[in-house]
Amino acid sequence: MKKLKIQSIENLYQDKYIELKKSIYLDKSLNQNQWVYIERTNHTKAAVVIPLLKETGEVILIKQYRVPLNQYVIEFPAGLIEGNEAPGFAGLRELEEETGYTGKVVSVSPSLSTSAGLTSENIYLVIVEVSPDIKEQMLEDSEDIEVLKIKISEAFPLFEKWASQGFSIDSKVWAFFSMR
Repeated sequence: MKKLKIQSIENLYQDKYIELKKSIYLDKSLNQNQWVYIERTNHTKAAVVIPLLKETGEVILIKQYRVPLNQYVIEFPAGLIEGNEAPGFAGLRELEEETGYTGKVVSVSPSLSTSAGLTSENIYLVIVEVSPDIKEQMLEDSEDIEVLKIKISEAFPLFEKWASQGFSIDSKVWAFFSMR
């Protein structure tokens, strides 16, 4: 079977966080095509935290305003991995900054793609057993985040309610609760 082959990659735009790129490639019939996509500057990856409160059977989510959607999104705490940080360390840092909670890393996924037709972004899912103690959030001026604690059994009625209120539910959150 013939394989697609990238001939060139052009950088269309770049800022501190993203690059817009255009790849010129040959398809299986050797026709030239192009694909425009987004890439994190310096191929930076992200850590997405799945925080579990084992004692109460709750999961911590956040409601965060997302400018590209112009609405609030129900999602897991997450953030970019800085420098040579390990994904688990980055996940714990983001968890504390966004929610005030700390905990212990239970597992870290391999690098996972998020939306391969649109972006080359990769994430790590970091499962954390959360300590019940909570500190103050350490939010940046550009972050508007509310902490939510929900029981697994109550997730889908809450998702329906939040969706009816105009909030978006992140696909990773939906998938996680669908498996429970």
